Amino acid sequence: MSVTVAKFAARPILVSIALAIASSTLAGCGGEKDAGNTKPALVAIDTSTPDRAIKSFWAATDAHRAWEKAQRDKDRAAYPLPRSQLDLVTQRFAANRPELLDVMDRSITDVSVQSGSRAVVTAQLKNATPISAEAATAGWAMKQRETGEQVRYVLEKTPSGWRIDEVWTFDRLLDKGWTRSWPAQDPRPAPPWLTYPY
Repeated sequence: MSVTVAKFAARPILVSIALAIASSTLAGCGGEKDAGNTKPALVAIDTSTPDRAIKSFWAATDAHRAWEKAQRDKDRAAYPLPRSQLDLVTQRFAANRPELLDVMDRSITDVSVQSGSRAVVTAQLKNATPISAEAATAGWAMKQRETGEQVRYVLEKTPSGWRIDEVWTFDRLLDKGWTRSWPAQDPRPAPPWLTYPY
């Protein structure tokens, strides 16, 4: 299923993912400490071409995730009481492994500039986080890990550079086609689910 200009042209820019993450999370930060909180280091943002905008988005995303993990690690060390109380009544949480930061292997496979203001970047994303020896490795999960996921980013050119307008993923299992992952097909918020019935 090919991506055409007509398929995406009807959607206006809703949010610029790359610069939103870069500006709201990383702007004004240089890795310094402020009142005991370590701020994330700035990453270089280049939106001069579609492929550079995607690489900037990836870099900003990784920096954001690393900063969030550092905050969670610090909170767990500073406030161990809720976790220690759970350990008194169950071994479920006591057996949990330390949180790992995912290592992503991303590569751009195609850049299609469809007009002066519209481009589609196709990429292959794989989770390259090392697997521990005791980890459960189901066959389908290992195959998915090796194959990775195909993603298409639809970008629109603005006066300040290329911005991500839509993100599509390829569904290999059900539809065998492209499905828009962002913005959501249905803009209404999802209802709360019974995530932890036990």
